[in-house]
Amino acid sequence: MLNTTVKDGKEISFNQNGTLKRAELYILNLQWHDKIKRRSKWLQVGSWKRNGLTMDDITWPGESPIPPIGRPKRGFLRVATLNEKPYVMYRYPEKDNSCGETGLPCWIYPRDKDSRIPTSNVTEKRCCVGLTMDLLKLFSKELNFDFHIKEVEDGKWGALSKVT
Repeated sequence: MLNTTVKDGKEISFNQNGTLKRAELYILNLQWHDKIKRRSKWLQVGSWKRNGLTMDDITWPGESPIPPIGRPKRGFLRVATLNEKPYVMYRYPEKDNSCGETGLPCWIYPRDKDSRIPTSNVTEKRCCVGLTMDLLKLFSKELNFDFHIKEVEDGKWGALSKVT
C-alpha cells in the first residue's frame, strides 16, 4: 500500500506500516425520491471524519423521524467484505471452531485457486482478522450493535460511481 497511487485528485497517504492516514466514511439512508413513493434514493445523512461523527436526521422504517418503538437494544449490521491485506485476512477457525480473541466469524465462498471464481453458492465459516475487523469490534462495543460478516460473492469491490 505504500506505493499506491490514486488518480482521482484526492490526497491519499499511508503510515509507515501501510495504514491509511486519513479516512472518511459516509453514512447513507434509503429515502423516497418522489412524493408518490415509486423511487427511492440513497442520501448521505452523516459522516465519520478526523474530527468525529456528524449525523443529520434519518428516515426510519415506516417513514418515521424517530426509531420504531420496541426496537432492539442493540443494532444489527450486515457487513460485506473481501480478503484485502492488512485490512481483512481470512483464517481457518481453531480446533474448537472459535476465532479466538483476535478474529471474528465470517462466511466466505469457496473459490477455484486459479480463477478465484466461486465453486459453490454456499458459504463456509472462516475467521476474519486485520485492521478493519479490529475497528468493527471496537465500533460494535462502543456503538452497541451486532453484525454478520459475509464475503461478496463476485469477489470484487464494485465500481466507481458519481451517484454514491
